[in-house]
Amino acid sequence: MVNPYLSLLVGALGAAMIGLLGAWIQSKREHARWVRQHRLDAYVTFLNVTENATSRHNRPASDDDAEALDQFSDALNTLRMVGPDNVFNAAWDYWGSLMEYASAGWPKKTRRAAGLPPAPERSPDESLAILLKERQWFVDEAQRAVGISYRR
Repeated sequence: MVNPYLSLLVGALGAAMIGLLGAWIQSKREHARWVRQHRLDAYVTFLNVTENATSRHNRPASDDDAEALDQFSDALNTLRMVGPDNVFNAAWDYWGSLMEYASAGWPKKTRRAAGLPPAPERSPDESLAILLKERQWFVDEAQRAVGISYRR
C-alpha cells in the first residue's frame, strides 16, 4: 500500500516544480520584452540625433555642435550596451557617412584645422547616396534586432 503522505509530498513537489518552471519562463519573457523596448528606444534616439545633425548640414559651427556630439555619444554608448554588434557597426558607419557628407564642402584649411582627412573624391550627390544607403542599413539591422518584420 502506498503511503498517503508520500503521495501528498510527491504532488506538492510536482506542483512546486511546475510553479518554478512557470516563473522562470515568465522571467525570461519579461527580460526579452525589456531588452526589446530598450533597444527600440536606443535606435529611435540614435535616428533622432542623426536626423538633427543632418538638418544642420553645412551650417557654421556653434555651441549646439558640442551638445549634438554629447547626444550622439550618449546614443552610441546606449547602442553599444543594449544592441548587438551588427547594429552598432551599422550605426557607426552611418555616423561616419553623415560626418563625411556634412563636411564634404568644407575648404581644405577648415578640414585640416578640424583634424579631418582630405575630402573624398565624391560629388555631393554621391555622398548623399552613400549616406542614405548607410542609414537604411542601420534601420534594417535595428528592425531585425527588435524583431520587426517588414516588406519591401
